[in-house]
Amino acid sequence: MPKRMPWWALALLVAGVLTPPMGWAQTSADEAAMLPLAERPTLLGGPNSPEQWLRDRGVGIDASWTGFGQALTSPSSGDNSMQGGGKLNAKFNFDFSKLGLWQGFSASALYEQKWGHGANGFNGVLLPVNTQMYEPKDRDSAVSLTFTQRFSDTVSLTAGKFNMVDAASATPIVGGGGINTFWNLNFAAPPSGIVPAYITGFSLSVKTEPANYTLMVYDPKDSQNDSGLSGWGKNGINTRLAVQFPVKIGGLDGYQTIVGAFSTQDTVDLADLPQIVLPIPRGPSTRVDVKGNSWYLGYNFQQYLWQNPATPTEGWGIFGQAFIADGNPNVYRWFTNLGVAGSSPIPGRSRDRFGIGYFRTSFSHDLTNSLKIITGATIDDESGVEVFYNAALTPWLRLGLDLQYIRPGVRGQGNATFAGMSMQVKF
Repeated sequence: MPKRMPWWALALLVAGVLTPPMGWAQTSADEAAMLPLAERPTLLGGPNSPEQWLRDRGVGIDASWTGFGQALTSPSSGDNSMQGGGKLNAKFNFDFSKLGLWQGFSASALYEQKWGHGANGFNGVLLPVNTQMYEPKDRDSAVSLTFTQRFSDTVSLTAGKFNMVDAASATPIVGGGGINTFWNLNFAAPPSGIVPAYITGFSLSVKTEPANYTLMVYDPKDSQNDSGLSGWGKNGINTRLAVQFPVKIGGLDGYQTIVGAFSTQDTVDLADLPQIVLPIPRGPSTRVDVKGNSWYLGYNFQQYLWQNPATPTEGWGIFGQAFIADGNPNVYRWFTNLGVAGSSPIPGRSRDRFGIGYFRTSFSHDLTNSLKIITGATIDDESGVEVFYNAALTPWLRLGLDLQYIRPGVRGQGNATFAGMSMQVKF
């Protein structure tokens, strides 16, 4: 049974979202009038709302509930029952400059609560087909907390516990995070083998005229279930450098990014996994090696093909990503995706989002050879196509449809089709 939301998280959500702040009620009736329900950006927000009153004074609250339904529709030999679940994401942002406490300093806390599950792992599909119903994967809830010091308009430093799936939601055009855009992990938060979903460390961002630089230094372990501070760096250090080049083609925004990551963590040689798992007789020639210095090098791009001149973030275009990795100890060899996504081109439906994309992921040869010895299963590249349409019924109520056709990584399983529907309420 899913765990209940902690009392303190529920108290924060209720107090922050539902309770009018002191002073707000003292405004005149005209000043306190809120937008009609169908026009509000969030269910309880908008001009003259308690939420906007708090945001103007440095306390931002972004909370949403998303319900998911997903089923394996083919082949018919699998579990074809509808898999249901839901996800609460509540983010609290504190701008200490507006609070009159510390110029350029801010904090962000994200609480996640998950109920139920998706169709992840069905029919031999190795990577999640529903990212939000996969993370957090060990527990039903997780908390992330970061602090940012902005030194100028071009330099900032952020430290704390990062949710990298949430960070992917800021990706232009393709979006990310698996809520209002693609559900599959290969689009929502593409795997790398070196960047866990929850990391503890710091990120330095520097913007210059030709390029934007982001350097991250973090502990290699996934810190989902703890703060990540205990034993930080004991088993190695990971670094990730992204260099993004903003470009314009035909007056339309675009981005070209080169990304590299390196890990000093020592891990077991993937080729030696059978010697650990299976009862192989030990002898002088039996040895389990340790490998370190894992790496990957990648490239990604986003390019708008249409933008709203009045609202540049509203538009649609093409995107793509590719990386190569060491293949041992990294569990991946290479990865690529390509697609079209963004705001709906249908007249009058600019708040809607759409996308169609293709991905292919290749796993470590040493890992797949070891798994064949241990389990008897043969692992191939996993590939697939996903198409979605996410309709804004109102600015705060969204209905999403998702369809995926995947060639599973486990050989011998038939190609799988997953159909899903989601409903999101932004509070």
